[in-house]
Amino acid sequence: MTMRDYLESSVGILKDEDWFLIENIIETKKYPRSEFMLSEGERCRTIWYLSEGSVRYFEIIKGREVTTHFFTAPAFFTAYHSLITGSVSDLYIITNETCRIQAFAYSKLFELYDKSHKIERIGRMMAE
Repeated sequence: MTMRDYLESSVGILKDEDWFLIENIIETKKYPRSEFMLSEGERCRTIWYLSEGSVRYFEIIKGREVTTHFFTAPAFFTAYHSLITGSVSDLYIITNETCRIQAFAYSKLFELYDKSHKIERIGRMMAE
């Protein structure tokens, strides 16, 4: 499912002008299996959309890897606490298989809020 289809299934039809704003901040990349998207100690500044594949969140607790979440396509994902607060992450995010991922910087999305009420609504919904 494309990101646009996924968003429209949640918030209704996007005007082409709104989608164009979003499309201009997206970077699409294919990631191999076992690629780290984020590591403990890094600041998360990105929101990802998983269009193919799956990712896993884990933490290291007492020297052991503890899985906390799985995401399978289609899904948005991020290290929410780190993203919102600017603090370093205590999570690792890694691909479980080859993934097709679209990403955008949180700061770029935030800039779009002033340009589109619909995009601001999407951002609020993603935060909830």
